[in-house]
Amino acid sequence: MRAKFAPNSDKKPAFLFEEATKFEKQYNEVFDTIVPYKMDSSWFSLLKDTIDRIQRLPRWEVVERDDNEGDDDEGVDSSPDLIRTTKVSVL
Repeated sequence: MRAKFAPNSDKKPAFLFEEATKFEKQYNEVFDTIVPYKMDSSWFSLLKDTIDRIQRLPRWEVVERDDNEGDDDEGVDSSPDLIRTTKVSVL
């Protein structure tokens, strides 16, 4: 894959594999999933399917409340709606 997409890269495959493994272990909380590379082109279809599946999942987002909201509703529980789900937009 590197030879096809980055022919001028001088990094050795073993070094790249070690770096990717370290990154995966140190920052595993930022990954939704990991798509393994395969020698044939099936990895690309798996990547597209995985991205499509993840984009359809609801995502939790923090919503900040406007300070002016609910000022005229005295006696009503005015606790802020801090978290709500939303659809992930397709890029």
